[in-house]
Amino acid sequence: MALLKYPIEVGFEYDFVKNTDKKVIAVCKMRDSNNCMWRVHAALLKINNFFYIKALNNVHSCGVAVTTTNNSRVSSKLVASLIREKIRNKPLHRPVDVIYDMKKNYGIDITYHHAWWGVKRAKKILFGDQSLSYDLLRWYKDEVTKTNPGSVIKIKNDSNLGRFKRVFVSYYAYKYGFNYCRPLLFLDGTFLEGRYKGNLFAATAKDGNQGLFPVAFAIVDAEDEDNWYWFLSHLSLLLLHDRPITFISDRHRRLINNVLFDFPNGFYAYYLHHLKGNLRDKLAGTPSSFKERMVKLLTECAYAPSLASFNYKLTRLLQEGGDKVRTFFYNLPHENWTNAHFKGHRYGKMWLNVAESFNA
Repeated sequence: MALLKYPIEVGFEYDFVKNTDKKVIAVCKMRDSNNCMWRVHAALLKINNFFYIKALNNVHSCGVAVTTTNNSRVSSKLVASLIREKIRNKPLHRPVDVIYDMKKNYGIDITYHHAWWGVKRAKKILFGDQSLSYDLLRWYKDEVTKTNPGSVIKIKNDSNLGRFKRVFVSYYAYKYGFNYCRPLLFLDGTFLEGRYKGNLFAATAKDGNQGLFPVAFAIVDAEDEDNWYWFLSHLSLLLLHDRPITFISDRHRRLINNVLFDFPNGFYAYYLHHLKGNLRDKLAGTPSSFKERMVKLLTECAYAPSLASFNYKLTRLLQEGGDKVRTFFYNLPHENWTNAHFKGHRYGKMWLNVAESFNA
């Protein structure tokens, strides 16, 4: 690895004269054509199994100062070694960022393939093999419940396939801390971008500083009714039912039914941001100015403080929107998205991309 890094740093290529597990001899690639005498000879010392340089002629006569941006010995293994500390400090470093860094720091061009596999190799070295980490969940559950009493971790495997299916996590501090937060929970799910995919579910509150306060999260194999029911049933066992809780999420009908089943005294509200996106999709093919006008009127309806104000704004929205807008609002219960009709308390919160923030 040292022999790979050094020529890239200096800017030349080499050939092996000998390359075994006991001896390495390398010469400059321009030895025959330009009579360059750069040469290194290293050998293994048996007493400690370290390689030591026995001889080094570190003078080039081939014009290595005039280098190219390509190096035939660049590999994903080499890239992983060069970017390891960068990945340690910034795990979300992307392959395109690695390509830029290699060009900036070493003056060489690498392929996206080498960058992508370099990132994967570096993460495996630093954080371990993802496939093996699933097997550690059982150990992790035992350690958490032993060292952090009151925490809840539930693991379920697929009995037919004999592999991981989902895990629910809520540490004791989550449960205890939520008692001092407003009874407001954001439910959200997002895709996982790792090798094994899946989804992240999150139930998140807001603390007194308006920061995200996680209450529970789960890793599941898919975002479906069964997994949401499983997640919410465990969540309902954690939370005290002596105060009504307001849930804010998207318009997933099955999610709504599960919330109302597990929290019969709770209230359900839609994300306004999600609702506005649905309306834009419904109005596909119309001028962008018209869509934004409808979205603006929708927002005014949602924030209307009184029934009279809401009715006035909704009438204007339906009149200007025509049949497409009227169809959109036909099966949209007012109590789930408007302040004027909402029976619980939203505390001024209309939307929040919780799972995406939690995942980041």
